[in-house]
Amino acid sequence: MPAAFDIIGDVHGCDAELVALMERLGHPIDPARPHPEGRRLLFVGDLVDRGPATPAVVLRVKRLVEAGRGLCVAGNHDIRLAAALQGEPVEPGHGLEGSLGQIAAESAAVREEVATFLAGLPGHLVLDDGRLVVAHAGLEEIHHGSDARAAREAAIHGAYTGDFDHRAMPVRDDWASRYRGAAAVVQGHTPVAEVEWLNNTICIDTGCVYGDRLTALRWPERELVSVPALEAWQRSARGPLPPRRLSPRPVARPAPPLPTAADALATLRQSAATEMARRGGKVAEDPAPDPWVIHLPPTMSSCDPTQQGDGLEHPLGAFAHYAAAGLRQVICEQKQTGLRGVAVVCRDVATAARRFGVGDGTAGAIHSRTGYRCLPAIEAASFVRAIRTAADAAGLWTSLDTDWLCLDGELVGLADASTDRSTLRFVLFHLLAAEGRTFFDREHVWHLDTLRRLCAPWADGVLLGVTSHRVIDLTRPTEVAAAIAWWHALTANGAEGIVVKPLTLASGGLDGPVQPALKVRGAEWLRRVYGKDYREPASLGALRDRSLATKRARALGQFAIGIEALERFVAGARREDVAACLAAHGAWVPAPEQGA
Repeated sequence: MPAAFDIIGDVHGCDAELVALMERLGHPIDPARPHPEGRRLLFVGDLVDRGPATPAVVLRVKRLVEAGRGLCVAGNHDIRLAAALQGEPVEPGHGLEGSLGQIAAESAAVREEVATFLAGLPGHLVLDDGRLVVAHAGLEEIHHGSDARAAREAAIHGAYTGDFDHRAMPVRDDWASRYRGAAAVVQGHTPVAEVEWLNNTICIDTGCVYGDRLTALRWPERELVSVPALEAWQRSARGPLPPRRLSPRPVARPAPPLPTAADALATLRQSAATEMARRGGKVAEDPAPDPWVIHLPPTMSSCDPTQQGDGLEHPLGAFAHYAAAGLRQVICEQKQTGLRGVAVVCRDVATAARRFGVGDGTAGAIHSRTGYRCLPAIEAASFVRAIRTAADAAGLWTSLDTDWLCLDGELVGLADASTDRSTLRFVLFHLLAAEGRTFFDREHVWHLDTLRRLCAPWADGVLLGVTSHRVIDLTRPTEVAAAIAWWHALTANGAEGIVVKPLTLASGGLDGPVQPALKVRGAEWLRRVYGKDYREPASLGALRDRSLATKRARALGQFAIGIEALERFVAGARREDVAACLAAHGAWVPAPEQGA
């Protein structure tokens, strides 16, 4: 006798509708009583969140599984709730808080039971002698029957195309449009207005929690059975997907060809040359420029506003910006709160005299983003000494074949006059240059890994650090969600937020060089910047509607000119030519548009 299943779509805490559908399918509600025809229930995942009765649904399904009357695969909401119950950082929202509130009302034993069951659910199931595959987000044939992490991730979370829609939400990949496998694949995950077969695949999530219906597929009959929702418990941000005949669905495409880092760097230098020509090469009237100032970093723009989070800054806004430029990967770094600092450090005072013309016995200095000394001489000397010592210990002078370094980072611990100065740290994120070359064409991970060799507590109470980071593939939902969860955890613990960057320090997109960085701050820091009432509708609307174009033009222009200044110094240009770039950097304004 062939295997017979009734496969039920995303329940999302709608226990009353689940009971009604079970009764309509002829399944006894008592787990101990079998179906008269021996049929079993099979759940496609997302038992939890958004609906009114998450604990009841999970426990009901668990009892059915334990009695041998049911099977269940994991959905992305199930895994996220299990992680939250186990104390792991997860992205809030999407109904999670409601489930946590419902489970908090249960006993500790029930909370543990729910968490353990959800965490232990399989990623997908292959049934009926390989003729049937059930996976929450669907599954391409290459992963059928695999226990690999990639197969589990694809089955539970699916994939994104790498693009973002008009709400800065990632677009899901329509994997079914290219499926050609022999096994029928049944999924949920994405609510659909109409249940339809395509290439031997079917999605049976019909948006019960949004007020539509709860649907089951009878296997092997391939018959559909539904019950109407009793109530709409939430409103869908995406809305159900329309029938395929009315609207094609997006699919993942190969990453577009983008400029190499070398090409992007060349374009930036050319734009710097154009800006210098526009200015006529004028140099600010500074009779004694600081010999240690050879580079100035750019300002930084906020990310694009989104409807997520507080409605202003959210990681998805930065991801969407870079995705629109054709990037498929980005790096997220913790945003340090302090004063941007550029350190130039020589191996010895002889190098300082020979290469920088400094004969006062110092071997380096630290200056602010605008080129001013930002530390008392004693503290600056301690940092310079710490970096020299660290470079010696790490063998960095030898491995880079240099006797001087230019580093970019954040001086943390300066903002509050009451701060214990012994906690002052220099948190690094860029190794900008050494003798004979700059490193703008290197990936950020290379910068951070190289700088980590410098970082340990050293003499004089000085501590060097490297900002924490993670690389994100915008086509992988787990990585996008993990980055968002990390941002939430950081901001909840008092951090300012994160900075999202292209993988390489100098990067090009579809339309030329891209922003070197976009900041994504948390609500507490936004209140400090914009006022405690910034989330009031009028204030939030004005902030969302403000133009970021001028700030971004300034950031990209300063980035280009800062690169040019350092490239000139490395190449041995006259000090006046370096100073011309530095003067232009501080006074940079967007060039007037044609006809303006």
